[in-house]
Amino acid sequence: MSLLTPARLKAFAPKAAPAILAAILDGQAEIAAAGILMSGERLALFLAHVFHETGGLRQLEENLSYSATRLTQVWPSRFPSIASAKPFAKAPEKLANRVYGGRLGNTEPGDGWRYRGSGMLQTTGRSNFREAGHEADPETLRSPAGALASALVFWGKHGLNALADQGAVTRSRKVIQGADGGLAEVKAAYSRAKKIFT
Repeated sequence: MSLLTPARLKAFAPKAAPAILAAILDGQAEIAAAGILMSGERLALFLAHVFHETGGLRQLEENLSYSATRLTQVWPSRFPSIASAKPFAKAPEKLANRVYGGRLGNTEPGDGWRYRGSGMLQTTGRSNFREAGHEADPETLRSPAGALASALVFWGKHGLNALADQGAVTRSRKVIQGADGGLAEVKAAYSRAKKIFT
């Protein structure tokens, strides 16, 4: 019996978008080829990160519609005051170009928005889209199938199955996030996933 069934996936993410659920279930051959279905622990860690990055398997691109107050909390070094944040509040494209422009491989005007966080592991920046094979077609990462494919590429290139085998949630978070942002949420999702998939 497969580890990944519609009933188990729905139990794990009851509010998931149908298109995202379908992409994961339809992509089982690719998930298996990435070695993730070798064990429940691997699948649990993969899905825990995906769950967090997609807001419960509900969205495939970063939500950049923040209030000015929230901007000062998320990017305090870029927005040290409400006044500095106000021009970017509730302005996703403008915000993406401000916070991602000139870094993560973004070099052209508009790259921050073009290569905003997308996919099941929120690939961000031109260089990371290039690594995933989608520099020329960034919109693909905002489609369910492309979102899964890019996550599997990242997972494989960064040796995350080995960390899953060790139950190394914190270390895997640092690989994916570059820090430990969202760690508590990933740990909670991992704990639930292990009960369902192992």
